[in-house]
Amino acid sequence: MEKLKEESQRNREEAIKESQQLSDEFNAQKIQVNQLYYSIDSLKKQLNNAIKSIQQQLIEQTPKYEQQKKLQDDINKRRMEVDKRIKVELKQSIDKALQISDRVEVPEKENQTSLTNKIIGFKKELERQSQGKRSRQEALSLFTENNTKLKEICEQKANIEQLAKLLERNLNTRYIQWQRFRLSISRRSNQFFNIFLSKKGYTGTLTFNHKEGKLDINVNLDKKLNGNAAKPEDAKGGDTKGLSGGERSFSTVSLLLALWENMECPFRAMDEFDVFMDEVNRSISIKLLISKAEENKSKQYIFVTPLALNHLTSSANIRIHKVNPPIRGQATITESSTIVPITN
Repeated sequence: MEKLKEESQRNREEAIKESQQLSDEFNAQKIQVNQLYYSIDSLKKQLNNAIKSIQQQLIEQTPKYEQQKKLQDDINKRRMEVDKRIKVELKQSIDKALQISDRVEVPEKENQTSLTNKIIGFKKELERQSQGKRSRQEALSLFTENNTKLKEICEQKANIEQLAKLLERNLNTRYIQWQRFRLSISRRSNQFFNIFLSKKGYTGTLTFNHKEGKLDINVNLDKKLNGNAAKPEDAKGGDTKGLSGGERSFSTVSLLLALWENMECPFRAMDEFDVFMDEVNRSISIKLLISKAEENKSKQYIFVTPLALNHLTSSANIRIHKVNPPIRGQATITESSTIVPITN
């Protein structure tokens, strides 16, 4: 009986130990698998097949594990009952042999043979349930393979995160530089706008609202002050809506010239820029345009006007194309322009 007790105890401990090892291995594997779900979104497509495979394995293993655990718990429970009964029977045998005390009665439904048969039945059931399961070596091999994949994925994730941080720093640096460049263009445009307006004794400001994408133009006319400091009550103008046609046209020319100072386009053109100007404003505007064109000989300037240019002459850098007046009743288009010859 003592050997039977020791063998039963040893089998029970081995079964519990093996069950605990399987449980630990499964939990470790489950933790490793769950970590895969926290990979970044950019890796989801690349890891989709691996994750699906692991999820499928997890789905297949979980019910089997739960079933085996339930069976093992049932077996352990029954073994505890058997062990308890064996102890009772052992005590009965000792009492009988020593004849020291009265015999402890065994339950009517239980005896040594029935308990032995139950133990044998439990062993057979355990062996039957163990068939078709992965062996310890197979489970360890699968865990090692999945752990290697996890390490590779974590390494890729770390590399991508490092690259993302580098790109973010570069983007922030470029954005700051772009903001500074935009501010520089705004200040430069405002400065040149004032310079060109000063040719007529005007002053003005360009207010850039980059957030709303708006440009506010303010022009003050101080012609009567002749360069003296302008007082608010002496200033004329302000909002461009209060300017005359000629003043507004000259302000527009100054605005375009100021914006051109910040552009590298090879062609620059104006059409009918002087239609609403008086002769004084028109003369100043044309001289200003030609002087800027002379300063930037690498650019092509094109100015179109319906008014006469009698005060201008062609030169090495200036070509004047005059379009003849239309002929009333003309049915076909003919060559109607002439080039003013260069005068020395």
